[in-house]
Amino acid sequence: MGPPPERGALRTGIGWFGELTGIGPANTEYLVKRVVGLPGDTVECCDVSGQMTVNGAAVAEPYVFQDLAFNNGTTDCSTTARSPRCFGPILLGEDQYLLLGDHRSNSEDSVTACRSVGSAASCVKTAGRADIIGRVDGFLFPFNKWGSAHSLTSG
Repeated sequence: MGPPPERGALRTGIGWFGELTGIGPANTEYLVKRVVGLPGDTVECCDVSGQMTVNGAAVAEPYVFQDLAFNNGTTDCSTTARSPRCFGPILLGEDQYLLLGDHRSNSEDSVTACRSVGSAASCVKTAGRADIIGRVDGFLFPFNKWGSAHSLTSG
């Protein structure tokens, strides 16, 4: 992440209000991603039905919004025209957490650089436990996300 954006006094004041209340924008920039793999897990996408797997078990992901294309037999992980959804398998080491955005077709996450054929093994960008600072339980702003984080279908 680059240097923090320059902000005027009014925007900084609004940011302080946002940080104190959770209403409106804040001055601190956070990335909100879903933790899908823990240390010791093997994560891969995709199985033959297009689902992500963790330790060989398919994971239901009803929260994913606008996923990347996957068409079994034409655009999957074994076809010449490979699906951009495909990555892995990735074995996570000690203090490595795999993070994915819920809006997969428009998300910079742990496997963005791994979604092309012939990606280097070093393409995975994991987070350490110290980099994970919280949990999203709900939203007040923006208003189109108001409510519980568990009931979201977009974002």
